[in-house]
Amino acid sequence: MNIKVKNKIFASTSNHLINGNVPIIYWDTCALLDIIRIPLWDRKELDKKTLDQYKAFAKWIEDGSIVSVTSDLVVEEFSHNYDKIRKQLEDQTKNLINCIDELTAYMESVVNATRIRTDLQQLEAYKVVTGVVEMIWKNTIVIRSQKKYMKNADYRIRNYVKPSGGQESYKDCYIWVCFMELMNKIRPLAQAYFFTVNTADFAEARSNKVLHHDLQNELSLPNIRGVLSANSLYVDLLGMGFRPL
Repeated sequence: MNIKVKNKIFASTSNHLINGNVPIIYWDTCALLDIIRIPLWDRKELDKKTLDQYKAFAKWIEDGSIVSVTSDLVVEEFSHNYDKIRKQLEDQTKNLINCIDELTAYMESVVNATRIRTDLQQLEAYKVVTGVVEMIWKNTIVIRSQKKYMKNADYRIRNYVKPSGGQESYKDCYIWVCFMELMNKIRPLAQAYFFTVNTADFAEARSNKVLHHDLQNELSLPNIRGVLSANSLYVDLLGMGFRPL
C-alpha cells in the first residue's frame, strides 16, 4: 500500500505542528491493521460496529477535531503487513462467492440465480475498509526515527522493561518510547491517547484491556492514557462531547 501522510517531523519540532489543545490519537500498528481485518471471519471481536467507530475516528481526524499521530516504524509495519491481510480478505470473498455460486445451480429460477451471481460480484469489503484507513493515513502526522528511540528500546528489551515481552518487543518498545518522547515535548493540554489493541504486550493480561501498570506509571500527565480497544476510545470520545456520525 502506498501510504500518503500529512507530515513527517521530528519530535523536537512537534510543538509547532501538533495542537496540544485538541485530543490526540497516537496509533500503534495493530490498531490500524485491525481496520483491514474487520471483515475477516476469524476476527470475532471485530464487526460492523467496530468499522463505524473507525469511520468516526477518521471523520473527526479529517475535520481537525482530533490530531492523528504515529511513528515512522508504524508506517513500515503497516506497509509490510497490509498486502497479506488484504489477500486474506480477497481469498475469503472469493471462497464465499464460489460457494454461493455453486448453490445457485440448484435454483429453479435461472433469472434469480443470475441476479444473485451478479450481485455477488459487488462483495468488495476491502474497498470499504481500505478507504477508511487511507482517510486516516492522509491526515496523520508521522514522527521521524531517531537513534535515541532505538537505544531506549534496546535498553528496555535487555532489562525486561514493558512492553518488552514477545518476538516483536523491539518494535513495541520503540513505538512506546516515541510516544512518550512526543508527549514530553508537547505536553498536551487536551486528552492524548496511546491506541493499541496489543493486549499481549501492553495490557495487564490478554483478557484485561487495561494498560499495564508499569506503563501507566510512566505517564507523567493525568490527561495521557492508553486505550486497548476501538470501543474504549470511542466511548471515551463520546463522553468528551464528540457526536457520533
